[in-house]
Amino acid sequence: MTVAPRARASSWRRVGAAALAGLAVPLAALAAPLAVGCQRDIRLLPSAGGDGGAAAGHGGAAGVGGAAGSPAACVGLGDPILLPTAGGATCAAALEARGHRFALCACDALSIDGKLRTDAFDSTDSSVSDDVSAAVGVDGALHTTAELRAGGAIYVADAAGVTALDHLQAGASFQSNGPLAMQASSKADLLADADVAGDVSGTVNVTGTLHVPASATVGPDVQASAVVTGAVSVTAPCDCSTGPAGFVDVAGAIAAAAASNGDAAAGFTSEALAAGSASAARLDLGCGAFYLSAVSANAPITLAVHGRALLAVAGSLTLVGGLTVTLDPSAELDLLIGGWLTTSGGTVGAPDAPARFRIWIAGTDPLVFANQPTIAAVVHAPGAAASAPDGLTLSGSLLVGSLALGDGSQSAPQSLLHYDRAILSAGVPCGEPAAAVVP
Repeated sequence: MTVAPRARASSWRRVGAAALAGLAVPLAALAAPLAVGCQRDIRLLPSAGGDGGAAAGHGGAAGVGGAAGSPAACVGLGDPILLPTAGGATCAAALEARGHRFALCACDALSIDGKLRTDAFDSTDSSVSDDVSAAVGVDGALHTTAELRAGGAIYVADAAGVTALDHLQAGASFQSNGPLAMQASSKADLLADADVAGDVSGTVNVTGTLHVPASATVGPDVQASAVVTGAVSVTAPCDCSTGPAGFVDVAGAIAAAAASNGDAAAGFTSEALAAGSASAARLDLGCGAFYLSAVSANAPITLAVHGRALLAVAGSLTLVGGLTVTLDPSAELDLLIGGWLTTSGGTVGAPDAPARFRIWIAGTDPLVFANQPTIAAVVHAPGAAASAPDGLTLSGSLLVGSLALGDGSQSAPQSLLHYDRAILSAGVPCGEPAAAVVP
């Protein structure tokens, strides 16, 4: 191998989003007047005189009702949403900041068969340009047949390491718990230090220092500013634990919402969106906890959120016309799904404030992004096998069990993951320190 002079990292064009003020965190009960206007309206708040204050029967614990038969209720933004974890009820926004430091995290092996690029923006500050926040983490091995350009770090925790058949680029540190094999005419551009716990082969350019074990073989086409031998170890970057003892107990939170919620006071039933209507629907949500059996929509749905709200869906959520979430300043929405999530094109999420819309998926059912949808959310689905055969554009963060990206064809469109830096400070209103960028 040869030692090359330090290269200057390339800068990528930042893909921004409209700035919105206010991060917060949700869970309590329900209130706020509602104003609706569309083809099919569903009333999510009870009729009330005056300023539309909360109905009688305030909830005890955040997001659930009080005594049996009394509706959950709250006013204004409401209290932060709390979700069950092994350590007790925890602020949902704090969990977001802890568990979503990566633009993409995969719990199992990650195969990239369509071009993928990650960069970063800040939904609370349009002047921020910092692509190195957009890291990619894999608890398993990484295999690519198409280009992967990460604006930030790449961490791979499995001893099988990384095999790439196309261009591979890391804008910050590169860490692999196994070998790095660049095959055929592929090339790796690692724009900071690289830690590889195995052989390094093929064409690899390391801007910083390459760290490898003493037993590793470094190929003749590997260039680095320096090579240092020593022990290399990479810890799993993604917290993929589930269930009552896991990172977050989504199923438990759905069960709690099913048992006690503000549905009755709001004047709708748990079947409100289960019928698969062809008419567009708009739901106005105040602060509080709500429960639906399932969501099946053949037309667009709009969720207009005016406080800190939790919407639990026991079954699956199937979207044909998209799901648009509009958030008042400091409002937030936690959408909990017990089954699968399937989208077909369109927009799903809160384009102006992805960090304030969290999707938590409980089970192992598929997560399908069909027809190249645009997602604007923080998606936490550690048990789900996700697929985006036609490519995907996502603003926010994505943690999944596995991801099948593209169909392996040259004509497959490039997938873009825009990490929202606002995620790092989402838990601050709960007393959670801002999380650090993955180095």
